[in-house]
Amino acid sequence: MSTIASGPNSLRIWEVLLGLLKEGGVDDLRAAWGIDLLTLYVTAIAAEQSVRRGSDQGLGRVKNALSTVSEKNFPLVFASKETLLSGGGETRGEWALEAPEGGVSRQQLYEIFTDGWDVESVELVRGEVSPAFTAEFPDAFPEGGPKGWFAIIRRKE
Repeated sequence: MSTIASGPNSLRIWEVLLGLLKEGGVDDLRAAWGIDLLTLYVTAIAAEQSVRRGSDQGLGRVKNALSTVSEKNFPLVFASKETLLSGGGETRGEWALEAPEGGVSRQQLYEIFTDGWDVESVELVRGEVSPAFTAEFPDAFPEGGPKGWFAIIRRKE
């Protein structure tokens, strides 16, 4: 079973995306790889939504976890619990597609944590993926694993 859509509709989507990216001055390599990121993002959202609909839980488990989160153990999550659930799917989707790297850039992390915080470091890291998951979905992540930020951020005293 292939997890990469490659039918006529996918080719139409790729054609439009390539056109838009090239029109925006993106070089061929970045445009081609950018299509991969954009379609992976949309596919991940679709998969998450289908699981939510199938389980009839929506964000209930997440809301429950955030409502009982410990300020002592998770001060950043506690302080951000309302913001973590803010914005609807469409708003978040538009933001994610416009944000650098498909998420929050290194510079944005420094800007977000200006008042009351010390950002000691922000490093790009690669995550580990379960061998069982990789065996079942060998093309789910780029070689080296998914990217993320490892940040050391401390609250100013």
